[in-house]
Formats: sequence, C-alpha cells, structure tokens
Amino acid sequence: MASFVHVLLFVTFVAVTSARQWPSGCIPEIPTVPHIDPEARAGQWYNYMYLGEHPPRVNDALHSAKIGKGVVPGTRTKAMVANVQITWWTPDYKTCAGQYAQTYVTKDGREVMVVYNYDSPQPLSLTSYAFAENYTHWQLRFFCLEKDVQTNLCKNSNFFFNTRQRPDTLPPAVLAEYRAAVDRVLQPYCLSTNDFLTETWTTQYPVCAPNPSQCYSDLINGLAAQFGGSG
Repeated sequence: MASFVHVLLFVTFVAVTSARQWPSGCIPEIPTVPHIDPEARAGQWYNYMYLGEHPPRVNDALHSAKIGKGVVPGTRTKAMVANVQITWWTPDYKTCAGQYAQTYVTKDGREVMVVYNYDSPQPLSLTSYAFAENYTHWQLRFFCLEKDVQTNLCKNSNFFFNTRQRPDTLPPAVLAEYRAAVDRVLQPYCLSTNDFLTETWTTQYPVCAPNPSQCYSDLINGLAAQFGGSG
C-alpha cells in the first residue's frame, strides 16, 4: 500500500474523492511507442494538460538534464542517464513543491526512474513512456498505474501533455494546433484531449525550485562522477 501511495505522489495522481470519472482509454499496459532521441527529449517542459486526479497546482514544470550514458540497471539496454526535476506552486503560492528523479531514458521510449519527493528521503521506482514526441513543441508522457488482468489493458491510464513554451504565453491558435496533433495520437486508444484537464498557469509567479533531499543530491553527485565523462 505504501508503494502505491508513493507512486501517486510522483505522478501527481492522488486518491482523492472526486465526482469526475477519469476515462482509461484502451491502452496496453506496456504501449508500443515510437523510437525516440533521448537527448532531443531533454530540457525544459511545461505541463499544459493532464489526465488523472491530482491535487491543485500552479506552474507545473519539468526539467531534464543529461548526466551521461549508461545502461538500464539489470539489463544491457543502453540509455541516457538524466536528472529530472518536476516543480510547482501550491494554489495558495505559499509552498514551492517538487519531485526529483534520476532516470534512464532509452531509445524505445521508456524512462526508468528512481524518484524522490522533495520532502521525503524514501525513493520509489517507476517507468513512464514517451507516448508521442515533438521535440521542439510538445510531448505526451504516459504512466499505467494499474492494469486489467483480464484484458491486459491499462485500467488506470495517466498522461502529461507538455509544451516547450509556457502554455500561458502561447497563442490560442498554437495550443489548438498542438491539441489537434495529440488528438490524432490518442484517437486509436479511445481518448482525446477533451478527456484532459488544463493545468493552471500564471505569469505572476516564476517556475519554482525546491531543494532536493540530501539522499537525492548524493545520488546525482555519485552518478555525475560515474557517468559525467561518458558523452
């Protein structure tokens, strides 16, 4: 049970009472996603829309930085080793919160993560999928938190629809173009961006940056020493 709660903390989907019924779509637990360029995927992203319940947040941003090259632990799969920071303000603007992840990003679209919440030393393991990538404009990240054992489809499908520029600075016509592109990706899976909710953004506050835990800082420093010269 504890590990399940930790998963919800990372992907920001918390088990709260809500009248909204989130659709799961018709997506395999492990989807077939296009091959990607891990380094082109790195950098700054901003959450525009999401599918799945999570507590209210403002200016939800993600930054991924390459540490070096390695292999996914326990495998021979080559991967980019990265440091990922996900940060946001609480709606009262009193708390700058976040999560930090050391990840292995593979060309087959997987991102294998060791995750630390900003206020907890306890890590957890997760895997996300690059459901669709447009490296310069938008991306669609997918998590499956629960599968249907009878159909092998994802029973609890969760998405982040991110943009390279802050959504509140993009013209409505551009956002509509991005949504149309993502809708084409989602259509075979019984979903559309009409099923998503829009994240809150305001220019009154910058993207925040809470301090990571010492455990996470030690992990990243060790990986930088190990992989930092690997190109």
